[in-house]
Amino acid sequence: MTTLKEQWSHRKRQTKKSGKCRRSFRSPPAFTLIELLIVIAIISVLLTILVPALQKAREHAKRVTCMAHLNACGKAFVDYSMENKGKPPRCMADVSMGMGSYALWVRDLADDRYQGYIGHGILGNTRYITNPEIFYCPSNTNETLKYGMQSPSWFSNGFGGGWPDGEIPRDVPAGQRWVQSTYQYRSLFDGEGPASEAKPGWRAPNFDQDNEHYALMSDVYADPRRGVDYHHIEGYNTVYVDGHAGFVMDHNFEIRDYNGGVYYHIIHNLQDEVWKKYFDGH
Repeated sequence: MTTLKEQWSHRKRQTKKSGKCRRSFRSPPAFTLIELLIVIAIISVLLTILVPALQKAREHAKRVTCMAHLNACGKAFVDYSMENKGKPPRCMADVSMGMGSYALWVRDLADDRYQGYIGHGILGNTRYITNPEIFYCPSNTNETLKYGMQSPSWFSNGFGGGWPDGEIPRDVPAGQRWVQSTYQYRSLFDGEGPASEAKPGWRAPNFDQDNEHYALMSDVYADPRRGVDYHHIEGYNTVYVDGHAGFVMDHNFEIRDYNGGVYYHIIHNLQDEVWKKYFDGH
């Protein structure tokens, strides 16, 4: 009786005699240079198609979030007005013609009935808006105008900036003169004579007095010292006095370039023309 070892030795001898050998495995051939170039070209074409689509989708998501922010501001505006006998938060031109329409709070404000808060900032002070980040468009790229971010070098010049990560005025840096939003709160002129001179003719929009097609706030932001930041290229998210929001198209950049593209963030009479011409009625 043969052992297992002897059987194995016999099988090896038989294999050698018959010329059979263990199968060898070869590695697959490598790609040629031309094949690699073709693959790279295909990937480049796909990236060319996909990257703009992804960027557009990302911007669309930010635009939707911006619309939600303005919707929240519109609802807070209506609630505040209803609980204050129809009286809306005061507009900037009603307090000072030199006040920017994006201001939320001003240090040492002469008219200090609201502890320095003004315009839509009053909605934050009275807790109708509890999350100050709502005052900022997510498409804003201005680093000196973002929620919870401070820029000491900027504030040392006595300028404004975003809402601090904390309370106002406790956590506002000493050099920051005002807190700003990326949304403009409308000053509406319905007086007589030149709008640039007739301060008594200025007021905030009122949902009891104005129809639902009067614009209240929009994500138009401009500042001559920091350039202009138009958050959405196609147009502007806007909220109206009844609380509904919509998108105002500006395909031909008529709003952006109005009056030669002048910065009109504190030129309230030009703002009034823009509000009435392009935003009201939507």
